[in-house]
Amino acid sequence: MKISQSESPSVSRQEVANASEILDKYLKKKCYDKRTRPNVTGSPEIVNVSMAIKAFSEIKESNMEFQVYVYLRQQWTDKRLAHRTEATLTLGGTDVERIWLPDTYITNANDYEVFPSNQLVLINDMGQIFYFSYVRIAGACQMNLVKFPMDVQRCHLTLESCKYRDASPKREHKFSRTPPCLFSQSLMVDYDVIA
Repeated sequence: MKISQSESPSVSRQEVANASEILDKYLKKKCYDKRTRPNVTGSPEIVNVSMAIKAFSEIKESNMEFQVYVYLRQQWTDKRLAHRTEATLTLGGTDVERIWLPDTYITNANDYEVFPSNQLVLINDMGQIFYFSYVRIAGACQMNLVKFPMDVQRCHLTLESCKYRDASPKREHKFSRTPPCLFSQSLMVDYDVIA
């Protein structure tokens, strides 16, 4: 299965069904507890986070808010989910909720919606996990409108861990050097995206 830089991978229903059966066996065999973070007795797990912007839907100056749709990608290792199959396990639907997931949240989000039908987890034989989700974010942005309509606004998204505010698990945010945009800049005449 090839994972494209620009979007989440596509998966057949058969792949998800097979992965669900394999996951059942491993979770029962290892007494897996999704409430416990990976490597709980050792050093904190690093969660690599990246985000690709799909679209801006609106900017509300009156509410000091912007709305954006993004592909949120997170990657970490959970050795408890290492398996002896050569295939990459593909989880979708309710199976996604059966494993430990990072509690990543966006601190300046006024509203945040993860689309359940657009979540996907890939687990390789070493226990390396790739979690893809499609998210709508309404983010707060302190705008300076003094020079309106010739103003320039800089809005950002800040990601943190909800439970582990210190160093457990560590977050390592990865952003590409070029803007991670999935749309043509010609479609965004009013906006510039800066990575």
